[in-house]
Amino acid sequence: MNGKAGRTDNKKTQNTDSTSYEYLITPGATGTVLVATYSNLQHSFYTDANGDKHNISKIVRTFSDLTKQNWVPSWNWEKAPENGANPYLWIYDDPTDGFWYYFASGVTVTDQYFDENGNPINLADDAWLAVTSLNNQSDPQHIANNADVEQVTPVSGGQSYALLGSSVTNHNGTLYADKNNSSEPKGSHNNSDWWDYKGPNEYYGAGLIKLSGNTTSLRFSTHYDPSFTGATSHDVWATTTTILPATPGPEKPKVPKTSNAHFHYDVALICH
Repeated sequence: MNGKAGRTDNKKTQNTDSTSYEYLITPGATGTVLVATYSNLQHSFYTDANGDKHNISKIVRTFSDLTKQNWVPSWNWEKAPENGANPYLWIYDDPTDGFWYYFASGVTVTDQYFDENGNPINLADDAWLAVTSLNNQSDPQHIANNADVEQVTPVSGGQSYALLGSSVTNHNGTLYADKNNSSEPKGSHNNSDWWDYKGPNEYYGAGLIKLSGNTTSLRFSTHYDPSFTGATSHDVWATTTTILPATPGPEKPKVPKTSNAHFHYDVALICH
């Protein structure tokens, strides 16, 4: 790790009971800044195209190229006086709960999966990952410049796809929402005001990554309009999950009691 450990937080946040850990990054650090190893995983596996099941017992997650936010509103500088508002990372002990990057414009995250024998698992084209919590909080007066837009771009081992019904679209490999998606309009199909948490509405801020190879690198970043000086967010919650969010569809027609209907859905072949 390139920095020092900060506080440990046991409180429940973002609908998770995970313990979180704060790491203050050395100012000006480049390359790898933190490596998190998630071991003794019990309920994770990958099923390949041949039907062979590979237990995922360990994930090694490497954080690198953490870049400092170009500007920070004065009220935010007081949030982390111990680090002089330099970037820091806040991670959970459950990899599916994601991480936060503070006072940063972006970070590259590389995941490698291992089986119970310590061998790297090679993912084929039948493995998918969902990236959720991709906010667009553009200010109406600066919406053309996208004052605060979270995005993700595969660096290696992945290809971007849009999820039907999501506000997030694919822009030549980079996933982000074109318009403010802080809340979905009333009267829409989910009739919801907020979606940015684990639940049935998280699809609205999600995109998909098709995985390949034995490592996957994703660049998480936030675009800030440099002319915008309002009190926007200085912290970003980024999450990935192998459980693909379901997009609500039209109400299913009622099936007569005298009929039988059978449905089967293959949601994802990489599961947690």
